[in-house]
Amino acid sequence: MVLYQLHLPSEVRIFKYNSEPTHADSHAVVMDSVAIEDDTATYCRGYYFLDRWLSVFITFDERLELKADASHTFPFAFNCDITTPHYYQDDSVFTTDLYVDILVGTDGRTYQIEDVEDFQQAFALGVFGKGWYDNAKRGLDWLIGLLEHGQFVNFLNEVDPFPDTKPNCINPIAYRRHLSEVDFKHHPRYSKY
Repeated sequence: MVLYQLHLPSEVRIFKYNSEPTHADSHAVVMDSVAIEDDTATYCRGYYFLDRWLSVFITFDERLELKADASHTFPFAFNCDITTPHYYQDDSVFTTDLYVDILVGTDGRTYQIEDVEDFQQAFALGVFGKGWYDNAKRGLDWLIGLLEHGQFVNFLNEVDPFPDTKPNCINPIAYRRHLSEVDFKHHPRYSKY
C-alpha cells in the first residue's frame, strides 16, 4: 500500500508500505510497521479514516505497550492529524493534511493541540475553502469530545484492536515530491472549496 499525504500548498509525502493493511473497510484502513533504531524496536500503527477528517499514528514499545515520544515537550503516544477524509483506490490512499495536530499521552485522555494558527491562516489566505475549514473544525471538536469523555482508545480499538503480536514489516519507505510530480487524487466527495 502507498499513502500519499499532501502538505499544503504543494508537498506530497509518500509512504510505501511493504505489507497489507491489518484492516480495510469503508470506514478505515489500518497499517502496522516497525522501526528499529539503535537495536530498539518501535512498533507503529496508522489509522487512515475514509469517513472522518482524521488520521492517527500510534507508537508502541517492544512489549506492545503505548510508547511516549519523550523528545517532545509534551510526551505523546498518539499523533492525530486533522486531514481530509482519506480516499482509498486500488493500493493507494490519498489525503490532505490540514495543519492541526492533536498529540495524546499514553493515558489516551491528556492532549495538546498544535498548529491551529497555521490552519486558520491557511484558510484566510484561500489555501483551502470553507467546506474543508468547517469540516476540519467539526472533526477537531468530535475528537476533543472523545478524548474528554475517555472514549478515544475505545473508538480506535473498535475499528481495529491494538496489536497483540509484533508486526514483522519494516517502516514504510518515505520520500517527498512536489504535487506536480505526483498523480495525486483529492477525495471526489470533498472538493477544496
